[in-house]
Amino acid sequence: MKKCLILMNCFSMEYRRHLLQCPEFKNEYELEFVTTYTRTPDANFLTMVKNADLVITQNVKNIPEYTPEFINRNLKPGATLIVTEFWRFNGYWPYTSERARESNAFWYPVDEFKSGLSFEQYKSQSLNVSEIQACFDEGVAKLASIDKLSDVSVLDYFLENHNKVRLFSDDWHPTTPIFAHVVSEILKGLGYDYDVKPMRLNGVNSNRYRIIIDNVKAELDLCFDDESVVFFNKEISVQEYYNFALMHQDEILSKNIAMPELRELFLSKFE
Repeated sequence: MKKCLILMNCFSMEYRRHLLQCPEFKNEYELEFVTTYTRTPDANFLTMVKNADLVITQNVKNIPEYTPEFINRNLKPGATLIVTEFWRFNGYWPYTSERARESNAFWYPVDEFKSGLSFEQYKSQSLNVSEIQACFDEGVAKLASIDKLSDVSVLDYFLENHNKVRLFSDDWHPTTPIFAHVVSEILKGLGYDYDVKPMRLNGVNSNRYRIIIDNVKAELDLCFDDESVVFFNKEISVQEYYNFALMHQDEILSKNIAMPELRELFLSKFE
């Protein structure tokens, strides 16, 4: 059986889920993973690279052993290297959160929502039209610059579809249609004829969700339904998500609650 090495951050779980939709790929390749959160490569990393028939990497730039250049030098003859990217987009949020990443478990507490506002007040805030458009244009420009570094492009797909389906759950995390598009292109390049379908969101987005306010949706002509979110694999309304953050953000941040405890707290409110 051939070996496919996937080198990336939390995106790897989405690549895995979508690649394994294709029966032919699943039967031909055994998947191996190395996470870029491991700053020092494992002792077996070089062996994994040299044994791989296919490497899909996220174009790591600041860890020498993880760079495409290092991997390419150490591939065995006939092996394939596919360089993808860590795509980001913040063009729907013309405001920032001072506490957005204080907690590793919960990135967007109500501080980002202007604390104290009801859900209805938050959603109905009015922002300057020029600020909304400038933020969107800057986000597209950033996405385009990232996209140029990848063997698989998402820019055209984003521009053609972003107002019909939500393609980023927050600044840092694409939603599953992006992953389905990327994996479809990878499979096509490898010679597989398979139509990859977006899968239900899971952990890559569970606690990384930013609400898009009504003013922004109207000005950018965003027509997708944004009334529910999958949070720890449970579908809840965006209003329930907001109210959970409003009620529990101080506890989550002050106690530096970890992911298992956040999940337990959340499920205790929604079971």
